[in-house]
Amino acid sequence: MILPPFWVTASDLWHNHPEIQEFYVTLGKGVRILRYDRPGSGLSRDVTPNETLEDEVALLEDMVAAFSSEPVMLFAISAAGAVSIRYAVRYPEKVGRICFYGAYGSGKDLAPPESQTMLLGLIRQHWGVGSRALADIFVPSADADARRRFAEQQRAAADPEQAASMLQLSWTVDARADADKLRVPTLVLHRQDDRAVPVEHGQWLARTIPGARLQILPGDAHAPWFGPLDIATKANAFFSE
Repeated sequence: MILPPFWVTASDLWHNHPEIQEFYVTLGKGVRILRYDRPGSGLSRDVTPNETLEDEVALLEDMVAAFSSEPVMLFAISAAGAVSIRYAVRYPEKVGRICFYGAYGSGKDLAPPESQTMLLGLIRQHWGVGSRALADIFVPSADADARRRFAEQQRAAADPEQAASMLQLSWTVDARADADKLRVPTLVLHRQDDRAVPVEHGQWLARTIPGARLQILPGDAHAPWFGPLDIATKANAFFSE
């Protein structure tokens, strides 16, 4: 199972966060997981961030080529959805299954332009405040301590300019024209009250991808390791079928 990066991540620091480790232990039962950080964050902090969807797809191509000669399973969270769609349509023989969580086909309408400009400016000028604002969007019902830790995770993963660049990329990726060409078993998971990526985006994926199954789950957390382990459990069951 490969997890294309979905936001700023720091794989070298995630062992400090029990809830993230518990999520991956549950997700990976009986499955080998490969996760990697986006250029500009985590273990790739010193690499120039990707600028386009094609850059992200090329990175996934390199990972598959380096680590697996067999078809892979993709767990596509958030912005990784468009990357996984484009890759699987281009290389259908290399993908066995895809599970989307909190994902979308296009990021262009996730937030109005004025909100994008305001949030990008906040991240660049006041990353501490910006990371807390993102925590309020990604995990709005989490308690104050959990939101604080989530904000710290983001700041540890990337500097302000890197984070702003990656968020901007998340808003520009667009694989809508590819979605109806996807021909692999697909499960779409989405939380009903996700504020970062409204549930309508998951519903669109399920309508558009031939044969896709949709499961809408309660809750409002966009980060998959917050709250119950239902996302990890359902994804693992799908990959184990």
